[in-house]
Amino acid sequence: MIKVLIERQIAEGLAHYYDCTIRRVIHSVNQAPGCLGGESLKETENSHRRVILSKWDRLSDWQAWYTSDERRQVLTEISPLLESSERITILEAMH
Repeated sequence: MIKVLIERQIAEGLAHYYDCTIRRVIHSVNQAPGCLGGESLKETENSHRRVILSKWDRLSDWQAWYTSDERRQVLTEISPLLESSERITILEAMH
């Protein structure tokens, strides 16, 4: 199992639009093959910073979602709302 951390900085005045879009998308992501769940979080000290944390069965499952047409569509919708490019970190347990 892996976890994927996506960090995004939302442009001033656009957080509501971003949040509405992400709420709609989270359901689709959770239905993707190999996705074990995910959540969207807001930083308490920075109301423009959002973090997506998702769990995937295998790295190949994440990669399939990452390169999917559906994710490309999501990025097309949210990119104009971001101050900078998203930052993605892939994590695995150390057991």
